[in-house]
Amino acid sequence: MTAISPGVPVKFADQAFSILIKDQISRLLNLPQIKQLKHSEENAARTVTFEITEMVKRIVAHHIKDNYKVIIQVITYPKQDENNILIMSRCLWNYRTDDVLSVEIETDVFKFLIVIHGVLS
Repeated sequence: MTAISPGVPVKFADQAFSILIKDQISRLLNLPQIKQLKHSEENAARTVTFEITEMVKRIVAHHIKDNYKVIIQVITYPKQDENNILIMSRCLWNYRTDDVLSVEIETDVFKFLIVIHGVLS
């Protein structure tokens, strides 16, 4: 169901961070009203994407280490279109201090790619 294993360490947050992200988003996506979303319900998908972003932001606020800035991206797309989706990014950073956590979670209809960049400020 997800692209990470529990407890993936990241440089910008404490050890509980990746577990909390995965667990909280999985709980949200397992709600009956979310599981029943259809790919044609664009406003509902936007609302879920916003809720995921806000949830991640709240978790980040409690678990980020001092002197780090965080960028949160949530990409939502219907599974029926996944072969047509191409996502690419490049980062220029210090690999000794900066880090990224990617989590992919899916429902029967949608995939959610959550990318969290932690950059030492």
